[in-house]
Amino acid sequence: MSKSSIRTSISVAAAILLMSLATPVSAQQARPVRKGKAVAVTIRSMPDGAVRYLDDKIYGPVAYTPWQGKLVKGQYTVILELPGFKPARVALEVSKANQEIAIPLEAEARPGILEILASGGDEGATGAPVQIDGQPMGAVPMKVSLPAGRHGIVIRRDGYAPFGEWVELKSGETRSMSITLKKLAAATAKGALLVTADVADADVLVGGSNRGKAPMVVADLDAGPHLVEVRGGAAGGIWSQTVTVAAGATTKVAAVLIKAPQTGTLRVISNVSPADVLVDGEVRGTAPLTVPDLSPGKHYVEVRAEGYTPGELEVEVLAGQQIVVKVPLEKATPSPTPTPTPSPSPLGTGRLVVTVASAPRAEVFLDSAPIGPEPIDREVPVGRHLVQVRTAGFQDFAQVVDIVAGQPTYLAPNLLKVMDPGGGTVDDPLPTPAPVLRKPLTPAEQAALVEERRLTSFGARVIRPGKFTADLSTGYPHPFEGRLSVGALFQKSLGLDLSVEARILYLQEYELGLSGRVRLLDRMPFAAAAFAQIGGGDGRVGRNTFYTNFGAIASLTFQDKVTVSARAYVNLYSDRLCPAADEIDLEAEADGCHLTGDTPANQAKLDDLKKAVGDADFRTRDGGARFMMSAILEIAYSQTKSAFLIFEGPPFQDPRAKFKDGFNSIMLEDDPLTYLRVGMTLKF
Repeated sequence: MSKSSIRTSISVAAAILLMSLATPVSAQQARPVRKGKAVAVTIRSMPDGAVRYLDDKIYGPVAYTPWQGKLVKGQYTVILELPGFKPARVALEVSKANQEIAIPLEAEARPGILEILASGGDEGATGAPVQIDGQPMGAVPMKVSLPAGRHGIVIRRDGYAPFGEWVELKSGETRSMSITLKKLAAATAKGALLVTADVADADVLVGGSNRGKAPMVVADLDAGPHLVEVRGGAAGGIWSQTVTVAAGATTKVAAVLIKAPQTGTLRVISNVSPADVLVDGEVRGTAPLTVPDLSPGKHYVEVRAEGYTPGELEVEVLAGQQIVVKVPLEKATPSPTPTPTPSPSPLGTGRLVVTVASAPRAEVFLDSAPIGPEPIDREVPVGRHLVQVRTAGFQDFAQVVDIVAGQPTYLAPNLLKVMDPGGGTVDDPLPTPAPVLRKPLTPAEQAALVEERRLTSFGARVIRPGKFTADLSTGYPHPFEGRLSVGALFQKSLGLDLSVEARILYLQEYELGLSGRVRLLDRMPFAAAAFAQIGGGDGRVGRNTFYTNFGAIASLTFQDKVTVSARAYVNLYSDRLCPAADEIDLEAEADGCHLTGDTPANQAKLDDLKKAVGDADFRTRDGGARFMMSAILEIAYSQTKSAFLIFEGPPFQDPRAKFKDGFNSIMLEDDPLTYLRVGMTLKF
């Protein structure tokens, strides 16, 4: 037996002896005799060494844990007491042989000891009154017992500068601090502060002391610097500044708790109704229209109506203000020729993409000027243009298209071969016929093609109603995850989609989750959204888990094909780590569910698992919160398919016990705190 075990046994035996002496002999009673079959039972406590009573303390202590012996089958009450821990009273049923019962003990919170001394025998500090958390507690030197936590220490004495300091005291800690008070000049000049705030009912604190509600005058202050804080009120914020009080004067302080508005509003009116209003190339509604939440700076406004010449205007939006502009429209003059001409616009350019599958390397013309063989992908001025495609042995193709700022326009004509009178094809082209103008794609049809390619499941752009995506992925810690997302709402000011997902944790748990994503901003190439998720699942031998996530996503899209997103969110979880004690299979279960400190190595593992869970009852539930950050890459390699990669983790935070091999033997030895997923998205 080791020396530590001998000392533990002696201390526990002494505790039992003292408790026996403290109980009057007349009060202790004989234990009633139970009849029936006795079976072997082991009773442990976590930690061991607790004094054990059976049924009632009037029968006196029986032994200390761990205890092995025999008890008659039936109902019992076990009472455990251990210095430094709360007493435990547990009802149990002895029903089978070799039954083992483990009872966790909850540690009692211990106060800390704070000792305040005068530094180097400082006469100014010796005898000075001490206030702790605003309450007088004595004079220097002193020793006081305080609850664990943060405490404010203030020492004031006439003729000396006041002393103030915050002290963080841990449970059971003894801390000593030395105090020096600086002597003031014989006559200290005084001044005053006039404190105002931009909200009502705000508290005013000077030097950490609450002086009342703003507006107010704080008089009789020593000339010199003072820390002024204004807290609460309708804004619920904190304003703090060091202010120098002038001798014989009142110094004014104005606290600002309400932030200035960061966006402006634009009001657009016109002489034609209805008329479409575009701001920076994006359709925002019909005039008259109020466009909120515009960033300060210059913006391009365009108003369009059928039969009228578009009106364009550049406006300067100011933060916190509404700008009203009137854009008059004039009747359009009929064009003498159907040949469309480029319409230059200050709104910039859009992309023209032309591909011809039936006649590769066909020559492409823009407004009758050659721009090269297909495929074509180039920037074109905003406006209406004529696109023609010609090649030997095929009929010519022509179509009028509208180029929209910042958006691609796709053309994929199918050229037909020219037939000779005998039914065969000819290589020589026929005389060029007049251009055949086909019905152009509407802006809505063009936007739908672009939006389908941009569609992502994990970025910040929400899905329109009528569309949905399906995702399949693999990674760590969940080897399989499936997800379906569908559009629920899409308006100018609000967008919402919903998702359902299923995943497994190495055949240990099966989880289902629901989530929603709300659009906050969608202005190419940027997008932002907020999301929330809730879910849970069941597992083997009574395991289960519940979780909820909420946070925000920001995305940047490159040419409608590559989307890079950053995601930050809070993860709240509650995990059942082990089955009940009488269901544990010692051979099949992970070490953490039945490990004891019988050897130094096992004790080290046990301490590590306790630290991961942070609770003495670590074999039952583990709950907590973690701040997660993610980097997401999504690549559209076709119109309806994308691949994605998600890399995420909780930076600088504690591991999650569920992801340790101590509670799941298939996991890594420790939670790596970095997780990776790869998969693909199908768009419908």
